[in-house]
Amino acid sequence: MIFIISFWKTITCAIVVLILSAISGETVSKFGDFYIPYFDKIVHFSMYFTFTFLMINDFIRSYGTTYSIRQIMYICVIIAVVYGGSMEFIQSIPKIHRSSDFVDFLANTAGAFMAMITYKPLIQIINQLVALVIKPTKNYFL
Repeated sequence: MIFIISFWKTITCAIVVLILSAISGETVSKFGDFYIPYFDKIVHFSMYFTFTFLMINDFIRSYGTTYSIRQIMYICVIIAVVYGGSMEFIQSIPKIHRSSDFVDFLANTAGAFMAMITYKPLIQIINQLVALVIKPTKNYFL
């Protein structure tokens, strides 16, 4: 139960990624009346960036004294890449009515790695923005 409480943001994001990965391709093929090139790849990148970013943050808050931040980041990227690969594998099942795409997997992986690379500067920016609104007694995210 403590794990679920500590990782609720990561778990919620993983469920959202699962649901979005299972939605039929025809459902999301149009984005209103606008055509955005590579929109699907942007969505994959964004989902896995967010998923990995939240997972890194939750792991640091839970295990930051046990493991180094670098170890946590590597573990989280590996989990995200395996999860992304699993989602692409699930999409290859004919009954799902989706198609697996290696380029989607690459977008997932790129999002995970970008979250790892930009985690520290983004956390600093987020903490500064939060400090403008409220006077935290400690950093909100780290």
